[in-house]
Amino acid sequence: LGAEDAAVRCAGWRLVGYMLVPVEAKLYARALRDEEAAVRDAALLAGAWCSVQGVPAAARKIAAEPGPEHASTLYLLAVLGASEDLALFQRIAADPAFGPERFRLAAAYGHPTLVDAVLAGMTDDDPAAAAAAGAAFLKLTGIDVFTGQRAQAPVEGGDEFDAEFAEEYPVPDGERARREWSVLAPRLGTAARICRGLDLGQPLDRARFDSLDMESRWELCLRGRFYGTWAGSAVALERFPLPR
Repeated sequence: LGAEDAAVRCAGWRLVGYMLVPVEAKLYARALRDEEAAVRDAALLAGAWCSVQGVPAAARKIAAEPGPEHASTLYLLAVLGASEDLALFQRIAADPAFGPERFRLAAAYGHPTLVDAVLAGMTDDDPAAAAAAGAAFLKLTGIDVFTGQRAQAPVEGGDEFDAEFAEEYPVPDGERARREWSVLAPRLGTAARICRGLDLGQPLDRARFDSLDMESRWELCLRGRFYGTWAGSAVALERFPLPR
């Protein structure tokens, strides 16, 4: 953890998270002052796996002036965050400066009041942002509203040859998404966190857990580990095949 090479420091923190090793508070404090953002992120994630209760507070401190450069910290806070973080993620979801990542953060936080920002994002002029909003809607509701069409990202200053190789993104149907949400809102609108159309405040049986996408399962397990409702580890999640 004290190596000169930042990559080695990151690897050390990954081992802490995998092995659930108790680490002195001063080592966490030093990591959070590290000049390399990757080291700070690795230490926070390791702390989350090790149920270090100061992790959300440390993430909130880093996110006090949220910016795209803090995307990893904001994502971890979205996964672990409580009701006090809602205002932060409402601001982020409505701020185009965060780009498409703002919709991934909204989906990870999972509060139903963020669905309005996701719905608005589907009509964004930026195809990448619109696609990210569609993906966030799928993660929140379990409903795929992509049309099967694709939109090409604009190429600034390029010629026709460059345009042929421009990135393309799937196009969501914003109007359909609004109709679908109007049906789901009476059931899910009062939940604290939703994912794939499920209220995560309610117990999940194995079948419902298996219905989640892999990223959402990882998030659920990390929250469970941090808050003491799941006794597994990151190593258990990466083992293949997974035990049932």
